[in-house]
Amino acid sequence: MKIKYLLTSALITFSAVQAGSFFNKDKTESASEYVQDKADYFGDMTAAQWYKAKGSVKMAYGKLTDDDLTYIEGKKDKFLGVMRSKYGYTKDRANDAWRKLKEEFND
Repeated sequence: MKIKYLLTSALITFSAVQAGSFFNKDKTESASEYVQDKADYFGDMTAAQWYKAKGSVKMAYGKLTDDDLTYIEGKKDKFLGVMRSKYGYTKDRANDAWRKLKEEFND
């Protein structure tokens, strides 16, 4: 799991470099700001946020397996789908659960 986290972080950093955040003098944002902006755009969590949140998610939602948590990987749409299928949540209730979770683990 730690290797996957490191590879994900490396890929995100590489994406930030490709986007020019390190070399474009007009852009002053750091790699972490770039990653956060991209995650916010999709409504997702960054890898670091998800890494911190997984234990709490598993305790709060006992029906979720380790495979479910690996599948979700901090992605909003995947979380909503799992919550709707395993818990029978409505779309609004699943969105509320995601919002609360994201607020709790926002860096």
